[in-house]
Amino acid sequence: MDGIKEAYPQQQLLAVTTEESTGTQDAFDAAEAILGLQYPWVNVKGLDYGLAADNDSPSEVYDYWFSDDFVKDCEIAKRWAEKGYWSRSALSDTNNSESYKNGLCVAQVAGMNPNKQITAINDFEDAGEGWESEYIAYGEVTGAIYPGHATQNGTAIVRGTKNPERALMVLDLLMTDPELNALIQYGIEGTHYEIDEDGFYKNLSDKFNYEGFNTWNLRNGEMKLQQPTDVKLQEYFDKYAKLAEECKYPAVNIYDGFVEDYSSYSAERTAVSDVMREYLAPLQAGLVDDVEAAVEEFRSKVKAAGLDTVRESYEEQWADYCAEYDYE
Repeated sequence: MDGIKEAYPQQQLLAVTTEESTGTQDAFDAAEAILGLQYPWVNVKGLDYGLAADNDSPSEVYDYWFSDDFVKDCEIAKRWAEKGYWSRSALSDTNNSESYKNGLCVAQVAGMNPNKQITAINDFEDAGEGWESEYIAYGEVTGAIYPGHATQNGTAIVRGTKNPERALMVLDLLMTDPELNALIQYGIEGTHYEIDEDGFYKNLSDKFNYEGFNTWNLRNGEMKLQQPTDVKLQEYFDKYAKLAEECKYPAVNIYDGFVEDYSSYSAERTAVSDVMREYLAPLQAGLVDDVEAAVEEFRSKVKAAGLDTVRESYEEQWADYCAEYDYE
């Protein structure tokens, strides 16, 4: 990063922006994702409410926000911000989806999804700029890696649906009929795409791209049209599968099977979320004058907001969950 900054002083380096607000504690500075490269937490951002647990010992929860590591990490963030690794307006920028593609930054730190790398390769080729893109998963650094949970990219039928069995039949047809599946995933053959001489998908129209409806939940591996980049994608998956098998809980996404019930502390949860957005986000983006003073202020505010109440119930739920699935 320092080398790029020296050679290209005006080049933005990292896209670090605020997530779109959803009114919950996850709507704060995305700079926290950088921590996924340092800690083998059971999920990318660690447990909620400043609690964390290593992937090898998920039931042993520790207090990250009130640890020395938290202070050191905030100091690193401040040093990076002062070096200009990201924009000083990071906390007001909520749209970075095109930054990397458009060359407005040279790196993104986000969720573990190698499909995004494949998309980047395609985007750069289409842009015709000769750019190259590389991808490294958190687990290649921390040793904690796992596939997505079964609930990801799933489809739910609304409880009040008049004929849920018919809705399920439609979904089943869309997933298992080759012609219909190709239609919703790639468009009309000969109009939106064709199969080239090597058997790969080739786009013919900017009106409908590969998986243009974003219906990843309707993917069918046995029917999926391959792109040249899928060869690289499979290499990723093969490598990650080997790494995942070396984990204490092989190929298990521990955290995403957990469902929090915050009905008994919803008011405190909202208050904690507000404090996180106001006081934690600037710390994680390195946009504070005095790290130690800002840390103490955040700790004081989040405690006053009802953090202890939230944590007590949350930790009980997490302990029960770990016990149920023998996550020690």
